[in-house]
Amino acid sequence: MPFVARRDAIRRKAVERKLIPADIDLSDDEARALIFLPGFSTAGNVSQVAGRGVGMDVVAGSVREMGGFVDLQSEFGKFTRIQLNLPLTQAMTRGILISVGDNQFAIPYKGVVSVTRMTSIQLAEQYASPKPAVTLNGEQYPLFYLGELLRHEPFNANAQEVGVRAVFLFKLGERRFAVQVDHQLGGIQLFVKSLGPQLGRIPGLSGATISDDGNVILVLELFELVRQFQRRDDRHLDLTAQVSVRRRPVVLVVDDSLTVRKVTARTLERNNLDVILARDGVEALGFLHEQKPDVVLTDIEMPRMDG
Repeated sequence: MPFVARRDAIRRKAVERKLIPADIDLSDDEARALIFLPGFSTAGNVSQVAGRGVGMDVVAGSVREMGGFVDLQSEFGKFTRIQLNLPLTQAMTRGILISVGDNQFAIPYKGVVSVTRMTSIQLAEQYASPKPAVTLNGEQYPLFYLGELLRHEPFNANAQEVGVRAVFLFKLGERRFAVQVDHQLGGIQLFVKSLGPQLGRIPGLSGATISDDGNVILVLELFELVRQFQRRDDRHLDLTAQVSVRRRPVVLVVDDSLTVRKVTARTLERNNLDVILARDGVEALGFLHEQKPDVVLTDIEMPRMDG
């Protein structure tokens, strides 16, 4: 049986709490995303282990603070799998040095199942189709251009050099995708260092490493880049629809004082505004990567990052 039964229960509770309009249709992925909201629970009665809506919210918040994300897959009556994805820091691993435009990056070998080559004409034809993809062993791998994942610049065959481009095919669990780069520059030994609290929460960055010639190279987390792009692009997963259907302005309140956050939130909610609360600038940046508020109210001096 599919996720439909649980999705309907989540939808009913979300409508009851006025998180979504009553006439909205939720996909399975959108329903799963709702369970990570603060205070959200489908339990009928409060017990020692359920009903308060703080479990999944705390997990997601803790993982987000470490620069990671939570991936949830479920099939009713069969299984529920919760995968915590954390960035590589202080780790030695092998990777691939690649480039897009004038910028060099590194990607770990983790999840790479194949590397193929495609001409600019083949790539242009794929990107012109409704669902660009690469086929390997009868399986479809949705195709993305790394330049677009990083800078929102679609692939332009006319502006590219004549020749072939490297396309990396990834498989992580049941997730498959392919990422095209401009150039594959060879292997690299990755000693991944943390980017620190101010940059470590940027989605899609695992850290940084030093190349053989002494340059600092950013290490990419392609799965997270694709995930963020899909949220923006609505190609496969449109979680931003949750924002667009709310029909009320969203205010991001950033303050290290719990009292100030609660009082401000209460005042704003009384005036029919949706509120997002962040404890400091670092946490606020994490929310900004997921959705764009209409207004930001911020304190000046805060721990980790000021306003």
